Order: sequence, then structure tokens, then C-alpha cells
Amino acid sequence: MGALVHYVPPPSEIVITHDAGGIVSEYEYIVSKYIQEGRTIKITGLCSSACTLVLTSSKVCVGRQAIVAWHQAYDNETHHPRPDVTERMIEYLPAKLKTYLEGKIQPDYTPETTLYYDKLVSLGIPACDAPKAPEPAPLTTTVTYSTPVSHPLTLPSDKAEQWTKYWNFAVRQSESQYSGGKYARHCFKNGQCSLTVYYFDKQGNYTSAVEYRRKGEVIDRMVCRARDVDSSSMTCTGWNDEAVVHYEKDSTGNYVEARK
Repeated sequence: MGALVHYVPPPSEIVITHDAGGIVSEYEYIVSKYIQEGRTIKITGLCSSACTLVLTSSKVCVGRQAIVAWHQAYDNETHHPRPDVTERMIEYLPAKLKTYLEGKIQPDYTPETTLYYDKLVSLGIPACDAPKAPEPAPLTTTVTYSTPVSHPLTLPSDKAEQWTKYWNFAVRQSESQYSGGKYARHCFKNGQCSLTVYYFDKQGNYTSAVEYRRKGEVIDRMVCRARDVDSSSMTCTGWNDEAVVHYEKDSTGNYVEARK
């Protein structure tokens, strides 16, 4: 396909043969739409600049002719650098790829930020021709809470730094329990996006760490726990304010805040 922003209706998979990017917000919108629809995205040729946002999808893969390249974002009218947008573009990339790119992205493309198939695969991007590993069965029969999950988390004074440490821990747990980790990214009409990583904690609780952002700024963080994957209820604790909210599934299967 040419420009990724030309929406392809389902059920077709998305195949990128040459896309040199464009306006970041437009790509954010279309990528979040494909993610919400659960669409498979295959990179079989060039994908550069804003096109690289497709790598935030858990259903993206690269073919042997794939080339993915980054340069710094800039304002479309003034052409001044926009480091906040550059950070936003890599914020939800897979952990190994994001770590590799940090500090390397320059005003123009460089050999370090022009990645080919082998390098992309080594940094955690699935190969389109690789067999899928079976997902481990959820631990639904032996899960019990050792302590009531409605209690707020004990938070250290430097919450931002500690969140980074906790998030990295959650990613490692997820990647060890699920092949490539288990993530979900959702974007909403108000411009807010969430990234969630799932794992089982030491007590067997099905745990999700969630970060919400709008325009590149963190607006909320929380940790949720449930008895198992299909639990009818879960309890979430705000990382910043320690507020505790209990959720119950409604008739459509969505979690809604429980009301007394």
C-alpha cells in the first residue's frame, strides 16, 4: 500500500510496501484504529518517519525486505524540531526497540536509526515468516489473593522514578510469561491513549499496569488486579493518588465502576 493513512476496511490485513510517513497525529489516529480492530500489519518494504508508529501494534511483523527508519519529528509549519513528538513516537514501542533508539534519533535518518529485517527481529519485532509460539494457558484454578487487593499500594516518595522501575519489572514478567509479552494499546476520541501490560504476580493475581497519556503527557497511572483472566471484577489503585476503584463487568462484558 502507499500511505498508511489511506484507511483499508476490515477484514484485509495491512501490508506496507512503501510508506515515507507524514503528519504524526494522522498516523496516530489510523494506527490506533487498526489496533482497536485487531488488524494484522505486515511491513514488507520501506516504513519510515511517522509510519514507524505501526510498531506499537502487537500484531505487526516484518518481512525480509523490511526497512524501518526514524528521524526527529518537526513542526509541519515552522519546521522546528519537536522533541516531545519524537518521544511520543517511541513511547509505546516494544521495550528493547525503544531502549535501542533512545538518544540515537537525529534530525535526519542515520545508519543507526535505519533498521533492516535482522536488526528489527533481534530487537523484538516478530518476523512475518516465523511460527507463532503458543500462548500459555491462564492460571485460573489456583489463583487466590494473599491480601485484599482493595488496599492501596505502598508508594515511595519519588513516584515517577518508582513507576519506571515497576513498569520495567511488569514488562519483564509479561515477556517471561507470554511470548513477546502481552500488551494492549487503546486510543480514544479525546486524544487520550492507554498502554497496558499484563502479567501474573507472585500471588497468582492477574495484574495489569496501565499508563494513560494525552499529547505525550502522562495523565494517569494505575495497577489493577483480578482473580483470573475472565474475572467478573477487578480492583485498581491509582499510582499517583492511591485512590482505589472497584470495577464489575456489565452485560456487554466491559468493566464499569461499581456503584454502591
